[in-house]
Amino acid sequence: MKKVIRWNLVFLVVGLPALWPAIETLAEQPSLQLQSGGKTYISDRELRTFAKAYAEIYGIVAAYEPSLKARRDPKQVERIMQEAEQQIEKLLEAHAFTADSFLKTAMAINADDELRQKTVAMINEERKKART
Repeated sequence: MKKVIRWNLVFLVVGLPALWPAIETLAEQPSLQLQSGGKTYISDRELRTFAKAYAEIYGIVAAYEPSLKARRDPKQVERIMQEAEQQIEKLLEAHAFTADSFLKTAMAINADDELRQKTVAMINEERKKART
C-alpha cells in the first residue's frame, strides 16, 4: 500500500491542475465529514492547509525530477524516490496529514467542481508565494 500511496502522491502533484482522479481506490472508507446531499465538507482552513502542502510537494517533485530523468540505474532511481518520499512524508506530517488523509482530501476535492476550482486557485497562490 505504501508504494501505491507514494506513486499516487507523485502523479497527483504532476497532474496539477486537474487533481489526479485515479486515487479513488483509497477512498473506500473516507474519513472526511459528509454534508447532506453526499458532499464532503472541507473547511477553508483545511483547503488552505491542503493547498500549502500540495504546493510544497510540487516543489519537492520538481526538485527531484531532473535527477530521476538523468538516472538509468534502477537502484539509483529507487534511492532518489525514497529520499523524495521521506521529504514528502515529513512535509505532510508538518501539515497534519498522512499520505492516506492527503489523498482522501484530494479525492474529495476532485469530486466537487466548486471545491476543485477553489483549491486550484489556492494552490496557484501558494506557488506564487513560494517563487517570491
